[in-house]
Amino acid sequence: MSTIVKNIHIFKDGAWHPIKKVFKDSAWRTMKGIFYEGVWYEIGVSCIVMPDDRQGIDTEIHPYWAGTTGLTVYGTNNFGFNALPGGYRGNNGAFFNIGNYGHWWSATEYGTSTAWYRFMHYTVGRYSDNKELGLSVRCVKDYTGSQPNGIILSNDYTDGEGNTYDAVVIGNQLWTVENLKTTKYQNGTNIPNVTDNYTWARLTTGAYCWYDNDYNAWGVHYGALYNWYAVNSGLVNNNGYRVPSDADWAQLTDYLIGTTWCNDVIVSSNNVSQYLKSERQYLALSMSVSPNNFNIDKYGGTFYFDISSNYNYYTISGLHSWVRNITPATASGNTRVYFTILSNEGVPPFQTSSRTALLSIKDSIGQTITTVSIYQDGDIIN
Repeated sequence: MSTIVKNIHIFKDGAWHPIKKVFKDSAWRTMKGIFYEGVWYEIGVSCIVMPDDRQGIDTEIHPYWAGTTGLTVYGTNNFGFNALPGGYRGNNGAFFNIGNYGHWWSATEYGTSTAWYRFMHYTVGRYSDNKELGLSVRCVKDYTGSQPNGIILSNDYTDGEGNTYDAVVIGNQLWTVENLKTTKYQNGTNIPNVTDNYTWARLTTGAYCWYDNDYNAWGVHYGALYNWYAVNSGLVNNNGYRVPSDADWAQLTDYLIGTTWCNDVIVSSNNVSQYLKSERQYLALSMSVSPNNFNIDKYGGTFYFDISSNYNYYTISGLHSWVRNITPATASGNTRVYFTILSNEGVPPFQTSSRTALLSIKDSIGQTITTVSIYQDGDIIN
């Protein structure tokens, strides 16, 4: 257990050293820790460091989460679990909800014709349903190593077709970081690819499909969908990896919810999926500004424009000293922005030239979304 103190001197001798850090109550306290690979690890604390948030990625290229604005709806993917919304195939053979919902089998039966699975949209849900459903599959392995959360082990699992998968450390588990895409059981035997809806709905043996029966459009991005009969027929069994049981899934979410995280991070049952879901998102982000240009006389004054937007964070700024009091400087959604233009009136016998400025509206990573142009008249002496 440790917390990380950044931006302090690195001791090269690898020894334990006392160091002081300012806490939220502004008091300085002496701590002890050690540097390892350029990071300070404190000892004697009772919280665990959560890997850093990833930056939300707005994209129109698959794979992505889609449907509603707001980064935490989609995920911050702190641990690199990279949950993807592969949709599902119903027990009537029809396909539903790719890009909006993720469904993953567990290896645990609920009844003769049903089994447990996990569902992700805003949060992580536990449900049981018919074994004929086509759902995504992740692989899990018990982990007894010492690597911290979020560390990726490259090519740690190989499926029956020879595809390799990276895995990520989360607590005492290793999870593959993408949905399974094999067309073979672990022993190399082919899994039947069933495309016909009527046939799929009546299966009692293992089968797989690609969403909408289209590998190029969907399967390459989101993996395959398997019925539970395939899950229960030796789909995953290599290097300690297995299809997660219902208890494995519970261990994952319980670990996130039950851990005391540093920096006052609290993971609750209704936001646990935020930390597991891919940060790739299709928001169809938009912004309009009215008016977006101003023609102002030499006397200046206070002006405003309205922003209509579904961005959850943006900044408004200018680089010219005669444009002042931009309020607010940061905003989200729809807002009205005020600014002040200083007088451009000269003192005779001097003249002043007209001048132009731009106000820039930028997203959370500093990219310009749009601009507002300002023109002000000069003072012409007759």
